[in-house]
Formats: sequence, C-alpha cells, structure tokens
Amino acid sequence: MLLPFSDWAIIQMIKHQNIPLVRPCLRILAPRSSNWKRWSNSLGQFNLLNFCLHDKPLKFNRILKYRQVDMMIKKQRSRTRVKFPQGLKELIVQEIKELDSERGLKPFNQRGEWSLKRYGCLIHDIKWSVKRDFDKSITIWHIATHICYNSDINSNSANHKIEMCKLLSNYMMYLLALRPHMLSMPTGKIIFEHSYSKLVVFLQNEWSVKDEDEACRILRMEELPKYQKSERSKETMVTLKWQVLRDAQRLARSLMVENRWEIISSVWVEMLCYAAANCPVDYHAEQIRRGGGLITHVWLLLAHKTDKYHISD
Repeated sequence: MLLPFSDWAIIQMIKHQNIPLVRPCLRILAPRSSNWKRWSNSLGQFNLLNFCLHDKPLKFNRILKYRQVDMMIKKQRSRTRVKFPQGLKELIVQEIKELDSERGLKPFNQRGEWSLKRYGCLIHDIKWSVKRDFDKSITIWHIATHICYNSDINSNSANHKIEMCKLLSNYMMYLLALRPHMLSMPTGKIIFEHSYSKLVVFLQNEWSVKDEDEACRILRMEELPKYQKSERSKETMVTLKWQVLRDAQRLARSLMVENRWEIISSVWVEMLCYAAANCPVDYHAEQIRRGGGLITHVWLLLAHKTDKYHISD
C-alpha cells in the first residue's frame, strides 16, 4: 500500500489521477496536505569518540544499570541535532547519480563496494572494511572518518567535503546507537556496546585521553594492543576476535591518500542508500507520519527515481 498521508502519495496520485477513485481521494487529501507534519530539516548526530571520552556514571547508576536502561539514557543525553546543510543535500544527490552508473538496475545490495570500484580501491587495503557485517562497517568507518577529519582539520585543509563526511558519519552512528531497528541489524546493540567498552578502556584507562584531537592522534599513530586470549571470556559470538580499534586504525591509515574525502563521502552515501533501501517499510511509514528523517527521504528519492523498491506493493 502507498502511504496515503504523505507528499509522496500525493505526487503519485497526481501522476495517476485518471485511475478510478484516485481523483476523489486527491480532492480530499491534497487540500489537507499543507497541514501535515513536515521534516524538521535536521540531522541526528552521535559521535562515538566524544561519547566515550566524556562517559561518566549517572546518578542512581546501580539502579539504572540493574534495569538495563543506563546505556540508553547516556546515549539519549549525548545525541545532538544539526541543521541539514544545502551542501550535504547536493552531495547526496550527486553521489546517488554517480552510484547509478555503477549500480545500473541492480537493487541496493552493496554498501561501499561500488564506491570503492569507482575509485579503483577494490585491490587496495580497503575493500575488507565494507565486507564486515553492516554494523561493524559503520563503526569502523565512523572512527576512521573522525581520525582523518582531525588530521585534516588540524592541517587547515580546505576540502568542503570534510564537514559533510563528518555529518554523514555521525548520522549513521546515530542510527546504529539509537535507531538500530532502521538498519535491520539485530546485533547493533551488541556491536555498539562492544565498541564502546573497548574505546573507554583504551582512551580513559590506558591513555587518560582528554580530548578528541588527542584520541584521534593516538588511534592514528600509536601501536594498538593485540587481541588477548583472556578477552574471549567477555566476548559474544558476534564480537569474538573482532578488534574494532585495530580495524579502524588500519582503515584510517589506508585512507591517507590524496582523494580520501571523495572516497569517504561516496562510501557513506552508499551505506546510507543501502540502509534506506533495506529498512522495513513499516519503519519508513512511521517516520513519514512523524515528518520523516534523512534515511526515509533517501528511500523515497530512490523509489521515486526507479521504483525498484516496490513502494506500491
């Protein structure tokens, strides 16, 4: 079924108003559409490094932890929202056009490989990072993006894509941390909490890091601890032998190439499109009723262009 109380449905009705019953529905719904809730034109943001660096026990922490709500409260307190810049809108649309040249009529079943192919990175030491489980790939790319960001910001790089990539990275981590159901990842909570625990131990306990610049420098430059057999007792089947910090460092070092921000921006947009295309329709419908969000607007954009996601089924 189409979502009748959305601008998307109104557009489709206008296109097909000669079909019986469509015109009467259009007469009823179109005048009311101006009162429907619209997107706030803002992006949810979640910076995992910053979250770990400023992690402090909550009041009544034992009670909250016993009820297993302590982490959710911390995440809710650490999320932010920023205005969706025009430059990012243009970047997403342009990258989708570029991806279409690689994708053709295929469904969105890749989450970075088409982008890496465009830039000749498939034989480079990067492809492995988009072959991990999706939640792991998001985490690795999020940390690596911040490492590259801090390296270039401190060197006064003028590439406008730097800020756009940071926004996309923080948005995808926001989905993983606070909206994992929209990524269709049942292991998202496990992956987030595993990454969080590794970062907190490394940054706060081993190095006593004070700010994100220092954290990124250490993650980029220093030798990271190797996986210890003693860690196995704390692992789950999902995280067993996964070294999130070493993976992020390996990726960040591999991205220290001249066109890194072209690669990073393209991969993030492809991941966003993959997430949008594979998110259950029910969740998109709920988002539209609330005014929508970026992932749902990308889903509608992809469907509007190609209809290969069968919105009308």
